[in-house]
Amino acid sequence: MIVKREIKIVTITAIAAILTFGFLVQCTAEAAGIVATYTAPDGFQVVSYASAWADTGKLKGVYDELLRNRHGEEFKLLGRINIYPGPDPEGKSSAGKYYAQWKMEKGRPVLTGNRYINIYNGNEFTTVDSIARTLAHEYGHHFTYYYFFKNEKKLWDNWRNSGLAEARGLKNNPRVSAAASDHKWLIQEIAAEDYVQLFGSPTVKKSYRFKDIAERLQEGDVRVDYSTEIYNYRPQENYELPLAANLPGLKDYWLEASDLDDTAGSPPSQVRLRLDKVNQLRDRSTPQYVLTWDKSADDKTANLEYTLVWFEKTPGNDSRIYPVKTVTDGEPLTAVIGAAGNSHILMWEEVPSGVGYFVVYIKDEDGLITSSQVLAVDFGVSLSPATVNIDDRSLLNGVWFPPRVKVNERQMTFDVPPVVLNGRMMVPLRAVFEELGAVVDWEEQNQKITVNKGETEINLWVGDREAVVNGSHFTLDSPPLIKNGRTLVPVRFISEALGAYVGWNEKLQLATVEANKHLK
Repeated sequence: MIVKREIKIVTITAIAAILTFGFLVQCTAEAAGIVATYTAPDGFQVVSYASAWADTGKLKGVYDELLRNRHGEEFKLLGRINIYPGPDPEGKSSAGKYYAQWKMEKGRPVLTGNRYINIYNGNEFTTVDSIARTLAHEYGHHFTYYYFFKNEKKLWDNWRNSGLAEARGLKNNPRVSAAASDHKWLIQEIAAEDYVQLFGSPTVKKSYRFKDIAERLQEGDVRVDYSTEIYNYRPQENYELPLAANLPGLKDYWLEASDLDDTAGSPPSQVRLRLDKVNQLRDRSTPQYVLTWDKSADDKTANLEYTLVWFEKTPGNDSRIYPVKTVTDGEPLTAVIGAAGNSHILMWEEVPSGVGYFVVYIKDEDGLITSSQVLAVDFGVSLSPATVNIDDRSLLNGVWFPPRVKVNERQMTFDVPPVVLNGRMMVPLRAVFEELGAVVDWEEQNQKITVNKGETEINLWVGDREAVVNGSHFTLDSPPLIKNGRTLVPVRFISEALGAYVGWNEKLQLATVEANKHLK
């Protein structure tokens, strides 16, 4: 699919159904008649029913491309690839399908031989490169079916109690299922997409250099055309999950299951993305937003590639996903969205209307690709948007916005997460208030907390709603509590008692504490 992007408003249709597979379904398109067949020395066949694939040399190219995907003993159970001229006869918008079949032996599933892959719309996609990603994805089903059955000795229905669930970190994600109605949340699809990232052909992993609005203005380039299958723009179908290489145990799981050698080494290290500046350009209502990120590191690649992408989550509708900019090490690790201008021209493009999500994909020379933490930006206040970084654990658990705290613009991390009780955020005692420069003391015998800063002394007791500040008594909505060995206290009450300002962003579930800002 080719997307033509203009400067003003663009909608990119999600490709949630572009890479699919089938179960035990017999295709009826053979009625179209065989146009050409290539038979490899090992007996594998590539069969064309599409006039655009009448050359056996092209069909051999398909077989050669298949072999560029890493494979092991499972390969012998795949017998052929069929290329059909038109769409999936079942009426689905599938670019391809893998046909799995298995039998039960001694209570465990075993994949049977002569499996096959169908490629659709062969008269539209007429080159090996144009079908390479579909081919890799469908082969990923073959690979993951074979080794999941062999290694786990169970069907996909029981995936949650498997080593794969642990390695992929999805054991507690309620949206993932072996029978999910939403294609991208099927565990089988996630596994096939992981295969492409970890073991797929180099053909699939080619990149496109995207330009942000500032660079396009400089070069006089108003439009950008690109395919939704570009690897550094859409490395996996499900953009709501961390990439496969973000989880080091996942590659190890499949390497051990398949007995393949690790030829790619370590992936690029994860980086943190941040909104660095907001610039108001002349009288435009759309500001310029400047995003920056840190340099990554890799065991082999000196100059890594970075691509910034943003998306909006729109329940009930296709999500909008936009590439922003591609850079490599040695260039500024920064990108611009919104507006750009010079002394003669002012350009602007659409930015998220509510909460936008930004991520940087980092790719090395082996094609391994990792994602930064997702940066969520609430554009509700366009000139001073609130931001939070969403870590991989939150993505994997499907809880994007647990209560979070920033102190003096620094996002805090806790071994025991904050909780909200009676409308009040309770936070681990020491981490927040020592960040504010306070001294915290704990009396075990009386379960008493004392917080001192300058001339202010605050006394609280676990389980007691009474608090004392410099001798004055106050009643708390929620008393201090102990959770998993940590004492949690109300962040607003203590912060304001210490003279700090506390703000709250409902969309991001974010409390902001600023020591040098006057109370409002």
